[in-house]
Amino acid sequence: MRCGGCRAGEHHRHQVARKCPCWCHGPSLVAAWEEAVIDRVGGGLLGLCVGDCLGATCEFMTAEQIASRLGRHTEITGGGAFGWAPGEGTDDSDMAIAVARAYAQGYSLEAVAEGFLAWYHKRPRTSAGLPPLLSGR
Repeated sequence: MRCGGCRAGEHHRHQVARKCPCWCHGPSLVAAWEEAVIDRVGGGLLGLCVGDCLGATCEFMTAEQIASRLGRHTEITGGGAFGWAPGEGTDDSDMAIAVARAYAQGYSLEAVAEGFLAWYHKRPRTSAGLPPLLSGR
């Protein structure tokens, strides 16, 4: 059912802004593209965090150490150098999420810095007890 309320020039603008109150236009191409990008970014971040949780167990180990202590490491078990809980991410996940949040807000270097500082004030565990950039390592 068409609303008839959209004039030719407004039709496209309503679709792009997703503000048309009627059902006559269907999903816009831009909205579908935005949704696909958001899904892909979310999937990428999820993959990064899952991989980080898996790798936290053997963080700072050599390949030989992993093979001798863990064999083939395929389960998220926690432990590792900092006694991670199973499923707990490291600073790698935390930093990636801080950057992603800054991008979601339109991106600014200040927003990234604020995200990193917020993370730092939570007293994160890293190889030196301090974030590498702040510890001079």
